[in-house]
Amino acid sequence: GLLDGTELGVVEPHRDTALDRGNFRADADPDTTTDPLVADSDGGGLADGVEDLNRDGRVDDGELDPNDSSDDATALDSDGDGVTDAAESVNGTLPMDADSDDDGVPDGIDGATDSDDDGDIDALDPDSDNDGVLDGTEAGLTRPHADTNLEAEAFVADAAPLTRTNPRVADTDGGGISDGDEDVNRNGRVDPGELDPQNAADDARHVDTDFDGLTDAEERELGTSPTDNDSDDDGVLDGEEPGLRSDPDGDGLAGALDADSDDDGLPDGLELGVTEPATGTSTDGPFVADADPATRTNPLRRDTDGGGASDGAEDSNGNGRVDDGETDPRNARDDNDDADGDGVANGADNCPLRANADQTDTDGDARGDACDGDDDGDGLPDEDEAARGTNPLEADTDDDGLLDGAEVRLGTDPLDADTDGDSISDADEITAGSDPLDPASPADETAGPDADPDNPGVRAPQPDKGCGVSRGAPPLRWLLRR
Repeated sequence: GLLDGTELGVVEPHRDTALDRGNFRADADPDTTTDPLVADSDGGGLADGVEDLNRDGRVDDGELDPNDSSDDATALDSDGDGVTDAAESVNGTLPMDADSDDDGVPDGIDGATDSDDDGDIDALDPDSDNDGVLDGTEAGLTRPHADTNLEAEAFVADAAPLTRTNPRVADTDGGGISDGDEDVNRNGRVDPGELDPQNAADDARHVDTDFDGLTDAEERELGTSPTDNDSDDDGVLDGEEPGLRSDPDGDGLAGALDADSDDDGLPDGLELGVTEPATGTSTDGPFVADADPATRTNPLRRDTDGGGASDGAEDSNGNGRVDDGETDPRNARDDNDDADGDGVANGADNCPLRANADQTDTDGDARGDACDGDDDGDGLPDEDEAARGTNPLEADTDDDGLLDGAEVRLGTDPLDADTDGDSISDADEITAGSDPLDPASPADETAGPDADPDNPGVRAPQPDKGCGVSRGAPPLRWLLRR
């Protein structure tokens, strides 16, 4: 029950020791050591792990000394579980019940450590590592102890006792998936369709680091991020995107890489009725909470009702609710009216409630300039642009590669392509990992696989995420001009 390193008095592991395997524990008293090749170092009749109940290498209150044989004979163990009655009273286990947690494993073998840090020592925790597989099953037991209460439902016989996992380590093979997630039915046997908790190699094909429903391998195939559960920041988990591999708007971006899959001006999360974004959704992204989640539109169809007007044109304020003066993107009959009398039917009018016969739409977001508070789609409202002197019809007034709205958020000057005057444009500094506000700041992402071979010192342009996103321009998103 005592690990070799602990018995030998080791307090610092070797540099090659894999701590996540759970096979090293620093000795709490390195001046006293026991023999890792002899189960009972003092020869008194009790194993070292029974005397050092919490297995920390130190003689704590209520424990016996594994280097003193004289205390072995005086130890009373009424239930014969390998733990003295005195120690059981300290630990909270039952001195008249050899299996206090009814997992089939005697208290002395379970021990007094708390492997999963849940507040219960292993002898009182039938799943000591909290991996979903009970300790008795992991230990290869096919029959419970005589004191095991089966009505507690804390014991499951191992269906394959020759293959065992570590009841104190949640991921025995260290592959990244817990034993219980590999042994899905938790019977101790590798059944068809299950992974092997003793084989780390099969974990890699099934690891889902960001818990978005896609394995890391699938994300690498799709081009999504295995560490960001909402790669396009539309509020929908990557694995729940309805058009995961489709590209309905033909922009070259599929599913979880396109925040507006049908290019109707409404982000996918809004169309799907999402009110709370995913944990990985960037607050600077296109996500908009649906004001009426009970009414949803199709994120893969630009004109859900087929009436002739895009969903974004009908929901002109883009909040997911049919407000006064708007048409219903789920009702085709209202598309052909001409509510604003400009000679353009609602179904074809990009501002159905404000006359605009010319249908000018500078940013191409399916919302005409006449009813669009941000005509150029740069993230800066037109009224703010007027106050700042930027061009409300030009998304990047200074033509430095950064949207005007992004420059305002960053603190750079949307009227000056090189805010800090270091002869490198603001956008080039952002993509290269440099500070556009500090002329002395170095670039740290100008080499390697993402470097631009035609512009040394500058990171190459990365694929657009959709809705103006520049993928691969860490750490900032939604900044670069399309």
